[in-house]
Parts: sequence; C-alpha cells; structure tokens
Amino acid sequence: MIENHYQRWMGTDNDHCLPVIDPQRLNAILAKTAARVIQGLGQGPFPKVILDLEHLQVANYGSFEGVSNRQRQFMAQFHSREPIRPDEMIFLALRSLFQFTWPEPQSEDDIRYAAAYDHVLNQVLVDTALDLAGQFREPDALLSYWGRLSFLRVMAELPSDNVERFGLDRVACTLVKRAKFNATTFTLENEPLIGMNYALEPVLKHLNRYLIHFFCTRQMAGPKRLSRAWEGMVPTVLHFWSDVVATRLTLASTILYEEEMGLLAHRLTAEQLDFIVMHELGHVALDHPVRLKSEYALARDVTNDESLLGSVSSTEP
Repeated sequence: MIENHYQRWMGTDNDHCLPVIDPQRLNAILAKTAARVIQGLGQGPFPKVILDLEHLQVANYGSFEGVSNRQRQFMAQFHSREPIRPDEMIFLALRSLFQFTWPEPQSEDDIRYAAAYDHVLNQVLVDTALDLAGQFREPDALLSYWGRLSFLRVMAELPSDNVERFGLDRVACTLVKRAKFNATTFTLENEPLIGMNYALEPVLKHLNRYLIHFFCTRQMAGPKRLSRAWEGMVPTVLHFWSDVVATRLTLASTILYEEEMGLLAHRLTAEQLDFIVMHELGHVALDHPVRLKSEYALARDVTNDESLLGSVSSTEP
C-alpha cells in the first residue's frame, strides 16, 4: 500500500512553523479592545471569542517536505519580484484569527456596542501588525500556514494511486501576492506549483461573515440595509482587486449573534479554499498547462506564417 505522505505531513508540519504571536499577546489584544470600548461606551454585553488557530502559525513554504529545489527557487524568485508586505499579511491573518459572537441584542445600544467592538479590534490589529512586521521581513519569507493546510487537507483525501497516476505527487503550493486572482498553477518543467493569493482566506472569511451577518440580521435592519451592505463590502473587494494596503482598510462590522454562525463562517471558508485547490489540481491532472502552452506555440506559428504570407503578397504587382 502506498504511504499517504500528506496525512503524515499534517502531523509533522508543525516542526517547520513559527508562531505569529504568543498567547500572552493574544490576551493583551482582547484586553486592549475591551478596555477601549468600555472607556468610550461603558459596560455592555461581552462576546464569545472563537480563534481559528491555523492563523497562529507562519512558515517558509520552501522548507516543507515534498517541495523540489526547482519549486523552492521559483518561490524565492517570485517573492523577490512581488514581495508580500509582512504588515499586510499579519493584519489579515489576525483579522481572520479572531471571531466574536454575541448574545441576542436587547436594544439598539447592544448593536452599536458590538459594532464598536469590531471597529476597535480592527484598530488594535493594525497597530499590532505594524509592530510585529519587522520580525517577518526577508529573507525568511514566512507566510501564513493556511495555504499549506488547505493543500494537505485535499491531498490527504485523494486515493494515493490516483495521486501518483495523475502526477499530483509532484505538486507543491505557496502563497503569492498578485491582484485580481484566487489561485494559479505554474508548470515549472513538470513540477507544478499552485500559487494562492495570500489574502484569499482572510478575504473569503470576511465576506462569508458579512453575508451571514447580512441575512441573519434582516429583522433588525432598517431601509438602508442593502446600500450599507455594498458599502461594507467595497473595501475588501478593493484590496483584492487593487493595490490598496490592507492595514488602511476600514472593514465593516460583521456582527454574528450565535456561536454556530461563527463556526459556519469557518467551515464555509475552508470548503471554498479546498474547492479552489481541487480546481487547480484538476488543471494538473488534465495536463491543461502543457496543452495551453502547445496552443500558444501553435498560435504563434500560425501568426508568423500569416505575417510571412502578407509580406510576400504585398510585393506582388
């Protein structure tokens, strides 16, 4: 029986990871957020805190088992050309790490209190990310672990025989910074590398939280509900589609009133990520990158032939 390396790596990857932040500082973030809200608004309801722990770790994706030298070199070259700002990466990771769920509001003051809590957390996390950024600069190229985790989740569930049959055992993954895309696959001379947008998981989770919040607070909302929803989603979309710096975003409040809603946002995001990884693996299994290169080469040959014919015909009387 062929060993499933991916299941084993899910247990050993921790040796290659470093913590983004220590537990003491996590507690300090929560305490600072609560203190600022209480200072401004007084005592109010208190949220339940859910931590999505994959965001507590970062790693050099080239250090993992199963990554070839060619893939490591490409990662280093790509990150050198299009580096990921550590303050952005840390801010988005911490923003995705923390989830608050609230008791059912008894008044409009409770709703405002929860919204203020979310807004203050955003400010505290910006300050924290800027403070920590200096620890995560090149040459370490440390990246959030969620991308590798999603890749392993998918690969661990595939039959090992099919992984080898379709050449998926040669695939590795990394996170890259590039606007306007979710993921792409680089062929690298038959050593495919899946590159996922470093902001993908945090953006998906924020949008999932926002949509859950939108549909679950229908009875509490006023007539401007839809316009406020669009205004709240625009900053996230701008970051994903442009060069707007993440730490300058004003993310809209995503107030969730049941613990199950917070867990649902986490599950939805994980399933979306896994689907994206499976989509990219499908390209590899069906040999799409190689076939696409052949089509491009054929198109160039046809274009060159047509240009040659045009130049010949133009000399005719």
